[in-house]
Amino acid sequence: MTDGGDGGVEQGEPSGGVSWRELVVGNAYALSLLYLVAGLVMESVRRVAPRPALEAAVRRLDDLPGAVLHLLGLLPYLQRAQVYEGWGTWTVRVVFGLTTMAVIFLLAVAGGLALGGARWVLLRLRTR
Repeated sequence: MTDGGDGGVEQGEPSGGVSWRELVVGNAYALSLLYLVAGLVMESVRRVAPRPALEAAVRRLDDLPGAVLHLLGLLPYLQRAQVYEGWGTWTVRVVFGLTTMAVIFLLAVAGGLALGGARWVLLRLRTR
């Protein structure tokens, strides 16, 4: 980004030469991956040293992907696979983590596109 001389910022790439699209996708990926890792770590710790607060935190982590899978009509299939096909807690955790990664990724991309669109509109209005 460069200073246009009037204190404003001209349209361009952020410092470092990374486009805003790459930045949005990279941040979305990092956030969603962080959520997956946090869920797996919390599940591991919960198994070794169960604590009521940790149990509650794990349940809250499961709320979002559970609701999304329910809305998509996939939760009954996942429950059936866990009960009748012997899917373990780790497999379900990974499915929930991947579901949450997708939701976070889509929300981050949508937010980035909304902010990028707002920036584009403001720059167009400013150049008139």
